[in-house]
Amino acid sequence: MKRFLQEVVWRLSLVAALLTCASLAVWGQEPENPDEGTTEKVMHKIYTYVSPTQDVEFVNLPEEVEDGGSFTFTVQASVNVYENGYAKDDGDIEHGADGYSMTVSNVKGAILLEIDANSIITVVDGIKYRLDPNTLTGSDLLYSSDPIPDAPESVELKTVVTADGINYDIQSYWGYYNNCANVTSITLPMVYWAVNHFDLGENTMNNMPGLQEVHARAFDPGNYDGIETAFGEKDLSGVTLYVPEGYEDKYVGEPWDRFGEKKTEPIVEESNIYVTGYGIKDYSPKTTSNVNPINITYELEEGYVSQDPNPYEITEGANGDFSISIITHQECVQDGLTYNMRVGTSEAYLVAAALPEGNDEITIPACVVNEKDGNGYRVFVLQENAFANLVGLKKLTIEGAPTIIPGTFSGCTALEEIHCKNMVHIPWQTVISEAFPDEIKNTCVVYVPKGYLKEYQESAWGEIFANIVEEGDTLDYTITYNLENLLMNDTIESVAQGEALEFTLMPTDTSLYTLPDSITINDRRDHDYYDSATGKVSIPSVTENLTIIAEAVAKSITKDSTLTNVEVDKVDIVGSSESDTINVSLNGVTTPTTTVAAGTSTVLTLSGENSLGEVTNEGTLVIQASEGATLAEGTTITNEGTLTDETGLVTEVAGPAALEIRPVDNETVEAGETATLTASAVIDEGASVTFQWQLWNEESEEWTDVREPVTYPQMQTKAMTQDYTDELEVAPDAAGELQYRCLITREETTGEGEEAKTVSTTLAAYTTVTVSEPVEPEPEPEPEPEPEPSYYDVTLPEVEGAVIKPLGSTSVIEGGTFRFTIEIEEGYIADNLLVQANGPAITPDANGVYSVTVWGDVEIVVTGIEPDPAVGVEGVDDQSLKVWSSEGRLHIRTPRADRAYIVTFGGRVYKIQELPAGETAIPMPQGAYIIYVGGENFKISM
Repeated sequence: MKRFLQEVVWRLSLVAALLTCASLAVWGQEPENPDEGTTEKVMHKIYTYVSPTQDVEFVNLPEEVEDGGSFTFTVQASVNVYENGYAKDDGDIEHGADGYSMTVSNVKGAILLEIDANSIITVVDGIKYRLDPNTLTGSDLLYSSDPIPDAPESVELKTVVTADGINYDIQSYWGYYNNCANVTSITLPMVYWAVNHFDLGENTMNNMPGLQEVHARAFDPGNYDGIETAFGEKDLSGVTLYVPEGYEDKYVGEPWDRFGEKKTEPIVEESNIYVTGYGIKDYSPKTTSNVNPINITYELEEGYVSQDPNPYEITEGANGDFSISIITHQECVQDGLTYNMRVGTSEAYLVAAALPEGNDEITIPACVVNEKDGNGYRVFVLQENAFANLVGLKKLTIEGAPTIIPGTFSGCTALEEIHCKNMVHIPWQTVISEAFPDEIKNTCVVYVPKGYLKEYQESAWGEIFANIVEEGDTLDYTITYNLENLLMNDTIESVAQGEALEFTLMPTDTSLYTLPDSITINDRRDHDYYDSATGKVSIPSVTENLTIIAEAVAKSITKDSTLTNVEVDKVDIVGSSESDTINVSLNGVTTPTTTVAAGTSTVLTLSGENSLGEVTNEGTLVIQASEGATLAEGTTITNEGTLTDETGLVTEVAGPAALEIRPVDNETVEAGETATLTASAVIDEGASVTFQWQLWNEESEEWTDVREPVTYPQMQTKAMTQDYTDELEVAPDAAGELQYRCLITREETTGEGEEAKTVSTTLAAYTTVTVSEPVEPEPEPEPEPEPEPSYYDVTLPEVEGAVIKPLGSTSVIEGGTFRFTIEIEEGYIADNLLVQANGPAITPDANGVYSVTVWGDVEIVVTGIEPDPAVGVEGVDDQSLKVWSSEGRLHIRTPRADRAYIVTFGGRVYKIQELPAGETAIPMPQGAYIIYVGGENFKISM
């Protein structure tokens, strides 16, 4: 029933915890007098606070005291001494022999002398109480030796006592009536909220010789702190315990099980409501039934304010008398600062601030005098958002040591200076870590008293603010530059706080670079302090360390140009029309991007090693190279226009006409022999590619075509590969070196209608054929007489659907070779043909001839030949085009010259054969093929 007693205690405890964790601000610096060359004395003011219930006077008390000095005074009351808001060190306080005089020494901040209120002794319903005017709480009188008045038989312990019109919460009972024989019944209070507890001292009810009844009205008996020992060893077997109806099951254990009988009684139907707090003029209702919720409206006397809600809602019903604690303050406004003075204490809360017109600084005093009561109050707490969004505040002085709540200075982004005068308590991070906006933590300068720099740097101030200096000192800021392809007219490495910084940027090479559009200052892109037309940087006032980042802009290439041994941001080639070709030579150039703009025709000539990064062509680009030129790893090319690489350095291009080629192997042959050159390309499925072979003509110094280009069209086979190969057979007749290349081209059309365009990619693969003179064979030596040879037999099988023909005798000399052919008869297929000689499989040569080296008798086994009525020509007019196989050869009869594409069933182009009119026989290895000729296709098994 002590409504909110625990809440009050909790609030006070929270403030105390903040103060314990807090470090605070300072007072007492000694500025120098430059005119006289002397140091002015620093004086600290002395304030007094006298509780409203006290009537005392200070004798011989000065108004101020010199820094580090002392003072003596006399007062007939208990005194608390505070310095900059905190209790003064006991070692600096000395009490006189008379008990009333006091000397305070080593003064380092504003002093406040607080006179505690005397306790009030009052008697209500025959019970004596001690009341505390500071906290508006109390208890029954502690002294059991006091005379005991005539007590009633029934004693009800109060939850609220009223004295001089003010309500006090009663927190405990200490046995004032323990020896009174008159008391036969005692009622314990209804402790309503679980956070409230009623204290019962040990053995406070262990006597009471006439006790017959105990009425416990709490819903939760656990809220009676100390009840286990309150009755001591008293025999309770003759005492009846009364508990609220419906709650008897909770009253078990010690001491409840010691009572002789347990009974229930009805829950109280109506309860008294009390509101505690200074300045409470009136409130309603005064009583309530056990209902839920309860709305309590209160009125305050003039000059009082409260942050508690009005009306105050109690969400649970009541049972028994209870109180509501309303925390009130007297409001005081001085110099634009609004304070709430906590009546009953010497604490002032700074709750709001406003900048005086035309001013940009605020001083927070250590103490402030309340004009309403004449008392001094220590500025105890700076409330959250008290200075919120004072965007014009530039200078802040903190004279005392208030607790600074997180968010106090939110939005004060213009703060440039904070002057901490405190030399007593240095604030901790737990209090100020979130009090100031992040934007100022690297720019605002914190000035601290002489000799206290280290203390502040090692406190939360040093963790939060980058710039802390002693009063009177100056601060220099370092300037760091990160410039790309830019020069400065003057390099300035440091600037004093508040001074201007000016310099001019210039490109390192005006033919390659221009000034940037903007620069970056401390990770913020800046346009206010930088003139992109002139390159001038002008910062009027430096308030932090600066890192300035700027990068020149690479120029676009619009005419014939040569870049040699440079690293540039980009190579951007832009022409006016494709008819005007721009010749660009690059020698030892490094760049992250290379671009040829749409509508631009460019010949790019490479020499040395170049790293061109991501190359994008949207126009017409021809890449050439001098001997020894290389492209660094990491260069990638995307083509969206027409691209021709003549260097052989590019093997892969991305884009709509993506193309990848493989190198062509160099060949070495004798004159008169044939060399086969093979070029290959990888393209997207369904695309086509053209191969054009060329030979370098030494006389004309140009490349000449050696045959018509070959295009591999889209072929609708199920497993068509994207790896196309094309072969060129050459038979040089004279010694020397021949240079060949194959130009491999892919074209694709993108877009539709007017937006349609052709994207073409051509890559070159180079090869060298080295031709040597024929070597005359050395004469063979006379053969030595050979021993009598041994002969072995070869056994050939008879297989249905096939004719197996020996090419020679089946009796073979030891070490000799036996050859035979297998002809598949019409109506049979040999897709799974397997030929074995004494177990191991053997395969035919290009002419379909099988060979076995004989070292003993050999048995040939042939399997996998099956009937197939589809063998041979399908749908062919015998009088015109005809395709068939016989004795390891492919026969094609055509009425006119044509070209045949021979493709394996796996999708690989085996051979492209030019056909004259008439019949052509082509030696073929064993296998199954699809022949494309004359617009038709044929399936053939060899």
